[in-house]
Amino acid sequence: MSLAKIRDSRAIRVSIFCAWVVLWFWADSGVGAQVTYQRIDIPCPNPQFYTEFGRSIAVADIDRDGFDDLITGHPGASLPGAQQAGKLWIHYGPQFIRFAEILAPDPEADERLGSKPTLTLDVNGDGHLDLVALAPGADSGGLNRVGRVRLLLGPDFTHGLRVESPVQQEETQFGDSAAILPHPDGSLRLMVAGDGWENPFVTPPLTILNVGKVFSIRLPDLEFMGELLSPDPGAFGPGFGVFGFSMLQADLTGDGVEELIVTEPGRVNWWSPQPGQWETIGRGAVWTFDGATQEVEHAFFAPSLQHGQQEVWSLGYSPLVVDLTGDNIPDLLVGAPETTVNGHVSEGEALLLEGPGFTQIAHIFRAPVPEEAGGIGQRMTVGDYDGNGAPDVALLDVGPPEGEERIWVLYGPGYEQYAALGTELPLPIVGHLGFGMALATGDFDGNGRESLVTSAALGNGFGEVYVYDPQTLLADTESLSMSAGGSVHFALHLGREQASQSYVGVIGTSGSKPGQILGHGSFLPVKLDQVSVLGWSLKNTPLMPGFAGTLDAEGSASFALLLPPGVASSLAGTTLTVAAVVHDAEGFGAGSSAVEISLLP
Repeated sequence: MSLAKIRDSRAIRVSIFCAWVVLWFWADSGVGAQVTYQRIDIPCPNPQFYTEFGRSIAVADIDRDGFDDLITGHPGASLPGAQQAGKLWIHYGPQFIRFAEILAPDPEADERLGSKPTLTLDVNGDGHLDLVALAPGADSGGLNRVGRVRLLLGPDFTHGLRVESPVQQEETQFGDSAAILPHPDGSLRLMVAGDGWENPFVTPPLTILNVGKVFSIRLPDLEFMGELLSPDPGAFGPGFGVFGFSMLQADLTGDGVEELIVTEPGRVNWWSPQPGQWETIGRGAVWTFDGATQEVEHAFFAPSLQHGQQEVWSLGYSPLVVDLTGDNIPDLLVGAPETTVNGHVSEGEALLLEGPGFTQIAHIFRAPVPEEAGGIGQRMTVGDYDGNGAPDVALLDVGPPEGEERIWVLYGPGYEQYAALGTELPLPIVGHLGFGMALATGDFDGNGRESLVTSAALGNGFGEVYVYDPQTLLADTESLSMSAGGSVHFALHLGREQASQSYVGVIGTSGSKPGQILGHGSFLPVKLDQVSVLGWSLKNTPLMPGFAGTLDAEGSASFALLLPPGVASSLAGTTLTVAAVVHDAEGFGAGSSAVEISLLP
């Protein structure tokens, strides 16, 4: 099908795109927890060869319907008169059938909008989420890679504001990372990293340093409020940046004021004693600043010799705020992808800095199968994928061997059980094509079981996004003979958040798409039809025992379909879709995934 492009910047087009692929598979390492994932492949709605669809991924409930939505970056996309201007796509949950194409109101060539994850917040207080889109590679005034930030205002994102770099110098990459802080005066502070390249240091033998700084800009009037520099600019210290490499905001102290977390991977280049050669020291630092005063609250410096041999850590990648110690106090999870681990150079690891002090390493996350150059910690995300109430940690492993990038999912609370995602993909899709370089987590179907999202930005040459959705309903068979009869036993596991809830099973023969929206955040992946009505009347009869009941303490239940020979023979040749949904006196709640059973003659 052909898709019309948006040519009028004053209108947004929400379209239907159904060319997506679903694959079910076990992600089980042999010692890992068995979780069945449904992989949903989302191709680029308007593919252009080698334009990096999926280069960035963000998750937010854009339309406030209770289902998370995907925001994907497409930085290499070209527009009429603007090569590589870039664009964003919004893929709406729960089934990603609807999408919207988001363009800058005045796109410029080589802006590469969407090369970094988009932030979402109600910037102007009108009740709609706005998009804060980063374009650190944007040119400005004939200068290369000065950088820019776009504020695209909801609900249609066709109007917005340009935030230009306060430092108009080449290669400063304003917008390389950003965070938004609520200020006590009621305004917002857009904190944007930039000025991160080509900063000369006058004391030999140091040459060019990636120092970096963070600019504070008041929203929504865009007034420049000052800049934030590394608190430790000492020689050979972790203050040699890039300061602002990654940023995020969170209330770490419980006082209602969000802190700013800034990382600094700590790379320092200097001439070695042998002329013409380079050596590199990189430790890394993580800083937290008071959101109101921007004074330093905490600092963590990566140990330089934890393993007795390793020097390069580059601590400061992919920081996340999450409670992984179970004490209801936020912790900081930070990647150090260049760390040498047990002799494996650049195997990488992720450090859990325990709150509230963030000076102690509570846990170190590593690849279950160690190898050199794995770069563990380069990309991470956290979510409860197995539904046991404990956060799980997903880590990108870039290899080697080349072409076998994967994502390790370490299941909490012990993190000894694990699974590998991505190994089921054909190698031409993975290879050097960026698999796993964008990672996020979201609850797209509203059932409380989070899904993992990643991409291969050049997969198939065009880019592709992958949603790994844990399956909450399983069946012990894929087919049933109508003439011979038989049984299908279903296992429902919605997770501990749904414990003790009432549930009901639903059937149909018209497929799972588009499904039924039963309420805010409530989705049933069954297209209701006459068979659905019949099944509702037969629930908990000898034909459909357990099709209605109460979930146990784990949020689990079982039910069955028992068909004698010759019963419902008219359904032979169709496919039975089965799902379940919880309910109470106020209406419906979390829905399960769908199971399809082929009804044979």
